[in-house]
Amino acid sequence: MGHVITLPGGENEIIIDTKRDFRQLVEKHMGYDAANLFDEIIKQVEEEIDDLYATGKRHPDGDDYEAVSDGLRGLAVDTMNALKELLDAPKINRKRLDAIYYELERSL
Repeated sequence: MGHVITLPGGENEIIIDTKRDFRQLVEKHMGYDAANLFDEIIKQVEEEIDDLYATGKRHPDGDDYEAVSDGLRGLAVDTMNALKELLDAPKINRKRLDAIYYELERSL
């Protein structure tokens, strides 16, 4: 699926092959040196992605579900500990309870 972008002068460009077409736009409007820099940046990003796959920090089929579940478990434990601390206090601090609720809501 293509993307239509509007350049500052109002001209529309269609990007179908993202890497190739965008590189051509960079070269056309910014010059050969900028296009070479674009190539270097893309190569560096691709190498970093390959390294993530090679080290197991990223799976080719998607996110590392174990890392995601560990993060959610950590969030649940932190929330549970904060609630336990709040419930053990002589008086329930409504502002703190609200803060815990909104932090949990924001994180999910």
